[in-house]
Amino acid sequence: MIEVSGNYRWCVEANYDEERNCEANGCDSICRCRTITNIEITEVSDPYITIKEDSGKNGRWVNYKPSDIELYCIDRIKVYTGVYEKDNWDISAVCGYYGDELGRGTFANGDDLENRIKEMIEMINDLDKVFYVLNLEYNFTADTIKDCNTAEVITVNKKDVITRFNEDGFVRKSDTKYPREIDTKIPVCVVREELKLVDGNNRMLDVLHNYPDKKIKVIKLWKK
Repeated sequence: MIEVSGNYRWCVEANYDEERNCEANGCDSICRCRTITNIEITEVSDPYITIKEDSGKNGRWVNYKPSDIELYCIDRIKVYTGVYEKDNWDISAVCGYYGDELGRGTFANGDDLENRIKEMIEMINDLDKVFYVLNLEYNFTADTIKDCNTAEVITVNKKDVITRFNEDGFVRKSDTKYPREIDTKIPVCVVREELKLVDGNNRMLDVLHNYPDKKIKVIKLWKK
């Protein structure tokens, strides 16, 4: 059994206006009357996700270490649930010792994020986990991978991944940056046996042109 929880408290950066009227509010040498208005979220970052599993020993729960495939799937679930979209976050002013201060950030889709991570991890095999997140993103299973029955992580030269970037009609933008920093310690994309790209075009474009890594991890889907 798996339990998943997210800490969203410190994930929000925001700009705001502030007002002070110490004379009217009788503050001493230290202002305690600040009011915060017009809060605007400027940046959001990854929430800290805690995953625990039942050890089966006297109700003791222990930290669960996700596999590379599960880390890839968690990343895709974060994207699906809108973790990196500012409109899904909120932060408000709360009363503190020195007047108003920014409170904790809240993520509107936190329950969905946690439930989907739990659902994915509890699936029986890695292939089901990869198909699960691809179906979330695309709402179907592509014909090019329907015959696959195995998923595994391999390390490859990033230039050996077969992409569409040089095909006729594909506009390559060498300066295109993925909307956020890519963690190249986990798989970057999904490929078939011949290293033909299945999922992760935008991430591969960024990694090919803007990251020093010569080798990357990928998830290979294949038929035994």
